[in-house]
Amino acid sequence: MSRVALNNIEKEFHGHRVIDGIDLTIEDGEFIALVGPSGCGKSTLLRIISGLETASKGQILIDDKVVNALRPKDRNIAMVFQNYALYPHMTVRRNISLNLEIAGLGKKEIDERVDKAVKLLEIGELLDRRPSQLSGGQRQRVAMGRAIVREPSVFLFDEPLSNLDAKLRAQMRIEIKSLHRTLATTLIYVTHDQLEAMTLADRIVVLNRGVIEQVGPPMELYLRPKNQFVATFIGSPSMNLLPATVRAAAGGISLVLEEDVTLPLPFTLPDRQAVTLGIRPENLVIDGPGLPLEATVLFNEPSGAYSLVSARIGQNMSLSLMVDGYRSIEAGQRLRLGILPEHIHLFDAQSQKSLREGGPC
Repeated sequence: MSRVALNNIEKEFHGHRVIDGIDLTIEDGEFIALVGPSGCGKSTLLRIISGLETASKGQILIDDKVVNALRPKDRNIAMVFQNYALYPHMTVRRNISLNLEIAGLGKKEIDERVDKAVKLLEIGELLDRRPSQLSGGQRQRVAMGRAIVREPSVFLFDEPLSNLDAKLRAQMRIEIKSLHRTLATTLIYVTHDQLEAMTLADRIVVLNRGVIEQVGPPMELYLRPKNQFVATFIGSPSMNLLPATVRAAAGGISLVLEEDVTLPLPFTLPDRQAVTLGIRPENLVIDGPGLPLEATVLFNEPSGAYSLVSARIGQNMSLSLMVDGYRSIEAGQRLRLGILPEHIHLFDAQSQKSLREGGPC
């Protein structure tokens, strides 16, 4: 059993509260990603779990045992850092085995654990090299091997792929996911990259200014964000947000974006309510019959199979849309756009909370 529970965790630095009353339970074998903007508290929270930082308030439980007073080495966890933290003068084998030697394990058990990790990570040919002779991806595998041999209850990863190039990050994501499935151990993963979180995690915890905005499976956060912050943080490219006002008339309910830009609304809201319309770039319909929005292309960013097009509607509103990368679209071109009702997100203009019960389907 490797269950982690955080009960009302707070952390202050010099009178400034960076973690503000966090409650979170991570189940045995679960892969959890902590995401949020820089300074939101995600790495601090990970360090509190590890014991590298102390909580100002609240309890940390691992395997139903309160561990606040325990040193990091006594919490039965292993941490993989962003900068690998390898000893430059030691070989790969020694980097992996050192903590086991310090713990007093016998040579036979150390060799068995190291050999098992080496086979799992496919780094057998690296054992006699030193970190300076390794690529970034190889160093990260060695750091993971050092964590694996400890056979911990919980793995903690602190932005482990941020120093790698895009191609290697994609490869390492697959390897980390495969590693988790093989080991079936609880894993808590901090990243600033929401794509990593979406592809790796069973559940994502979205943090902002030291509090949890929303917790859930990746697609739940994508389809049913509880507020504007989650809506714009999860998903790439980011969701379009447009100010609007609800108008009720004999012909039905509509959204007024500007005086000459209106959209039919397929559900009821109070007349004259100020709202924010949210629509993802990939959910805009382009150049079909009877589409209500007219847009002028500002510029086009081709990226292969898809292009990200920035356009203006009305006098002052801009939005982004995803289009087929093989389609020729030029600056100044006029497009007709529409929004499928099931993909509409609406947020209260003041509270920024979602107004759609259950969110889009």
